[in-house]
Amino acid sequence: MKTCPNCQTSVPDEAKFCPSCRFNFKEHENKQNNKFCMNCGAEIQAGATFCMECGESVLANNESGFDLDCLDKFSQIAQTQLYESQGFKVENGILQKYIGNEANVVIPEGITAIGAFAFAYSKIVKTVEIPSSVTKIYHDAFFSNKSLTSIKIPSSVKEIDESAFSCCSELENVEIEEGITEIKKETFHCSKLKKIKIPRGVTKIGNKAFEYCTSLESVEIPSSVTIIEPEAFYGSALTKIKIPEGVKEIGAMTFSGCGKLSNVELPNSINRIGSYAFSRCIGLKSIAIPSKTVDINECAFSGCTGLTSVSIQNGVTYIRNKAFSECTGLTYVEIPKSVSYVGEGIFWDCSNGLKIKAPKELNKHENRFSFYPAEVTWY
Repeated sequence: MKTCPNCQTSVPDEAKFCPSCRFNFKEHENKQNNKFCMNCGAEIQAGATFCMECGESVLANNESGFDLDCLDKFSQIAQTQLYESQGFKVENGILQKYIGNEANVVIPEGITAIGAFAFAYSKIVKTVEIPSSVTKIYHDAFFSNKSLTSIKIPSSVKEIDESAFSCCSELENVEIEEGITEIKKETFHCSKLKKIKIPRGVTKIGNKAFEYCTSLESVEIPSSVTIIEPEAFYGSALTKIKIPEGVKEIGAMTFSGCGKLSNVELPNSINRIGSYAFSRCIGLKSIAIPSKTVDINECAFSGCTGLTSVSIQNGVTYIRNKAFSECTGLTYVEIPKSVSYVGEGIFWDCSNGLKIKAPKELNKHENRFSFYPAEVTWY
């Protein structure tokens, strides 16, 4: 038995009409199987793949009777309008531009990336809460933001592009959860940033990543880091630095101009110290060069006027031009027997009272200007 939807009378299953109200069961079933076009609203018969009125495509197996492609389009339009009403211009899941006027911004869940220049040049936005749906922050996303004071980057973010936070003049606090593998070129060029903890998993600190962070006094570098590129911390306010085991090279000018840097710990894995790597670190008082460091490049420690102690371990092979020039605080340095090459003026413009002990093998005509003006004792 079945029930008539018109008068609720019970009738046999095989009945084609209701005996009480003459309701047509067959016609009713046909209408139930039909679809309605979301484009024009016309009724579409069961099995049809397009609307006879407007030609819009229809999914024949769509039980709701609606064109799912149209539903998806309408849904996207509605979502875009919703985002814009909240102050976000979004395309294909990427936040292209923040157009709101809130100081404390909460990015909606569902947005997958923060696009280039999305918050750039803002003078309003102070904080931004990033949802777990975001996986990438594009280049210059916050470039020259003049009001941003703090940012927390969730573990869902796997990539931060170059210059993402460059020139954020008010940015003081940055928290990065584990997720990214690289701090890219010029990512942070923030004059008020005071400290940074680089998360585990990061293997590379890119060129000029923290250049001119003139308030940056503390940085924690995890053991996963193996590459520190040139000028990474140029001109920062670091007071001490511990380079993790595994890093093989200190790039050119990496810590140059860090005037407050007084303590440096170099790992045994370092085999090369780049040119001007620690130049003008006037607060540096002592340095120990590990035995696996083959090459001390030109002007590596030039202008370190506070340097009073240099320990060069046996194993070092090359000391290049002006490596310790203008280190006016030095009074005594011993060159190990492993050194086979010294450049010109490696102690140029150092104290007139500087005494050097060097292997006799280096007492050659071509090295006559290498130790000038120091007093050399050969052994």
